[in-house]
Amino acid sequence: YVHLSYIQPKDKTNATLDYLVKGENLALKFNNDYLKFRIYTAYYNYYASNLPVFNNKLVDITDKMKSCIRNDRYKPLCLGIYYGNVGSYHLSRAEYKDARDNFIKSNDYLSHINSEIAFLPYKYDLALSYFYLNSWKNCLFHAKESFELAKKVKYLKLMQYSNDLVKSSLVNLYRYREAIELYETTNLLKDSINKVERQKDVDEFKV
Repeated sequence: YVHLSYIQPKDKTNATLDYLVKGENLALKFNNDYLKFRIYTAYYNYYASNLPVFNNKLVDITDKMKSCIRNDRYKPLCLGIYYGNVGSYHLSRAEYKDARDNFIKSNDYLSHINSEIAFLPYKYDLALSYFYLNSWKNCLFHAKESFELAKKVKYLKLMQYSNDLVKSSLVNLYRYREAIELYETTNLLKDSINKVERQKDVDEFKV
């Protein structure tokens, strides 16, 4: 039900909420904290992506998310996701200092997990929060890390976004020569992304 809620089209039906309610009922039936955390995370992402309609529900769902975190082997992952989601909410409201502080906590917890993928979204978001705070050196450092992590798992879009942040930071630091050198890398990435998108169109047509 969690995964079904993620793939619903953005229409005016209540399909996404219906799946979330069904998922929550099952998680509560089994009284499984890990499942409850998963479903409340999905609720949070849904509410946050539909602001300001669900603005008043975010505090309640945030409390529910945190109440499900137990002191076990999943704790660093759950806290990393929790603080990452809270950071994303503050970022959407242009509360950049709060966003930065939560992304720092998120990355600290995720650093205990042996997985590049776990870092991907929140490492980039941390760099982005520094960018909006005009903290160019910090943005540059974390954007470079985001690029390398995205490169490891061949996440082309995130490579491009991270590269753009690196480039912008270099320009703001007056390091123009390095910024110019990145343009060629950016163009190659865009060509790769366009090639992948064209192939996706062909594959979808075949299906």
